[in-house]
Amino acid sequence: MTPWLVILFNGLFMGSATAICVQQGLALRRSLRRLAASIGGRVVRDHWLGAERIEADIDGVPCRLLYVPWQHRCLRVSFAWNSKGRLSVSPKGWGDRFEEVFTGVQIPLGDRAFERRFRVQGAPTEWVQAALDEPTRVAITALADLCRFPLNAESLRFESGPTGVSVICTRLAVLPPAALARFFELAVRILRGLRPVDPEVIGVLTAEEVAKQGVCPVCGYALGGRMMRCTKCNTLHHEDCWKYFGGCAIFGCDAGRGDLVGKKGMPGIPPVEKTLPGSDGGGPPGP
Repeated sequence: MTPWLVILFNGLFMGSATAICVQQGLALRRSLRRLAASIGGRVVRDHWLGAERIEADIDGVPCRLLYVPWQHRCLRVSFAWNSKGRLSVSPKGWGDRFEEVFTGVQIPLGDRAFERRFRVQGAPTEWVQAALDEPTRVAITALADLCRFPLNAESLRFESGPTGVSVICTRLAVLPPAALARFFELAVRILRGLRPVDPEVIGVLTAEEVAKQGVCPVCGYALGGRMMRCTKCNTLHHEDCWKYFGGCAIFGCDAGRGDLVGKKGMPGIPPVEKTLPGSDGGGPPGP
């Protein structure tokens, strides 16, 4: 192939890729505006991320929807709701199933299909069981099905704790408007399922309050070892927790960039794979 043909081929390829990105960007913007109008919210430009997000109030609870399918490959709905317990739900991998054969660690929910598919960690156990009632389990399962994509494994994560309630999905494509609206609807259904369990609305912890406690905002364990410092609000996270959550866990920050600090091997960090208390009988909360 002659050099001119190579240049021509590369030019056509880059032009096509650029056109696809522009079309997807316009489709995403239309989807966000349509969803914001339907829920009485507004679309805000986040100059830090170079993306747009939706801000709204759902039943009096501040809410943010951030969808950045290219740089961060993240769709996240966050609610400023401080739950009394900690809860983490994520799809199981083969390692999780293998570990359960030997440890038997799993919070009983009375739903074998859900327990086979999802890894549930949280504390206290009674609160977790009340929070994951049947309607909430149905909503989480529907969200996991919605987040499936041919090139992705299961990618849904649900987190609830002092810094808020978050439903997170990572995927490689732009969701159509109907699917984006469905994702938000199911996330709201999960929030409303938590309200009878925690009837009092409590403000989420701010970056300053988390810093005073000296704990990771994702897992609640003491900080130490290799950590990520958010470049926007300066909040420290365990390195593994930062990667697991997909960026900063402080409500309203949404930053995806951080600086690595600390040294490997310092005390204070349990591995992300460790189960939360209530599922194994003790210890501080953590993922």
